[in-house]
Amino acid sequence: MKRNFAGLLVGCGLLAGCSGPSLIDDHRSPSPTPTTAETTPGGGGTDAATFVFDSGVLEIGDFDPYTLGDNIFDPCTEISPEEFAAAGFDNIEPMPEEYRGLARGLSVCDFSKHPEVPSEGFSNNNASRKEIEAQGSLYEKYRSDLLPSMFVYGPRSGTGTYCYAQVDTLRGGLVSQIAGFEGYQSQDVTCSLAIENLENLFRATRAS
Repeated sequence: MKRNFAGLLVGCGLLAGCSGPSLIDDHRSPSPTPTTAETTPGGGGTDAATFVFDSGVLEIGDFDPYTLGDNIFDPCTEISPEEFAAAGFDNIEPMPEEYRGLARGLSVCDFSKHPEVPSEGFSNNNASRKEIEAQGSLYEKYRSDLLPSMFVYGPRSGTGTYCYAQVDTLRGGLVSQIAGFEGYQSQDVTCSLAIENLENLFRATRAS
């Protein structure tokens, strides 16, 4: 049965690659963004931790979207099926060819872990917390004790079912995204699941 990738991509306007010109292609002057591990007041800092995958260590920290280039982390190819399975995601499926144009260069992979939502998955993002915050899309009430630098965002209206939990790494944003059933699920439900999925992935990679 074909997965509901369209459900994830309908709300992808919050991801830089899905909304008009990519930030990297934008003609605005880039603003300085620290790329070293440092703590920024207001939650923009880094965790003293990393994701450890078979493909390599992914360091949590700030990145500059204007200089990221092709070095953006691809969760769909750089996380193995075995590593996904260890985190509880047994049926990861890459985006079909017919949807790739909608993703505007971003990588999205889908899975079905929570039957109460129609679509959930992981993606990368070339917009950092700073750029997303400038769009007015952050949901400040959501926090993660496990991933203190994680941030959550969605439609600027604050309503709807789409929710994204992202952690910035030196190789771009790593995103857990959820699309809920319109008119049925609250954003608290979808955001809680997005956070849970990202935390489970991190927890599994840190297991000894």
